[in-house]
Amino acid sequence: MSKNNYIQYYDFLDKNINRRLYKYALSIEDKFDAAAVLDYSKEAEDLAYRKARVVFKEDFEEFNKIIADSILDKFSQVCESLDIKQYPVDEVEVHLTAHNDGDFFKKHSDSGSRETNNRIITFVYYFNCVPKKFKHGELVLLEKKKTVISPRNNKIIFFNSLAEHEVKPIVCSSRKFAHSRFTLNGWILKKKVKKKRRA
Repeated sequence: MSKNNYIQYYDFLDKNINRRLYKYALSIEDKFDAAAVLDYSKEAEDLAYRKARVVFKEDFEEFNKIIADSILDKFSQVCESLDIKQYPVDEVEVHLTAHNDGDFFKKHSDSGSRETNNRIITFVYYFNCVPKKFKHGELVLLEKKKTVISPRNNKIIFFNSLAEHEVKPIVCSSRKFAHSRFTLNGWILKKKVKKKRRA
């Protein structure tokens, strides 16, 4: 699928932005809702497949723009590393997630269905309190070989959206929201080609 199954960057955002993002996430705790996976074959949400909390870009517009612009700055480099041909970008879709004690995401792929086939590159940007107050929550890539990636504050991971992956259960003994494994995660979406109508 690719010559590398992921690419990562440390200290991806300015340190001050990273800290502001963390403080902002804490300030909107009440806006986080339970995350779920939509099973398109059943047109239902599979609540046993994922446990986490999430908010969408309307609630973090400033940081949505910052992370999207920073990601697009690396787009050509990421494509080259993952052996993906550069493509016309529709948008960078971003979700803000929080994983706390016992939260997880079972093995899945982000793309491949009709509804998700414009997800080409997946990204996960990590941020958390320093020092870190949780354990585990590793991202496990299952493409070609098993690769285990530990979450680390201000690090971002990119990988092919077709690759199967999972998030190992988090251990957070305090169960405090402030001690969660936070991420800005999502996809660099490809523009969909509109089919011409026949006369």
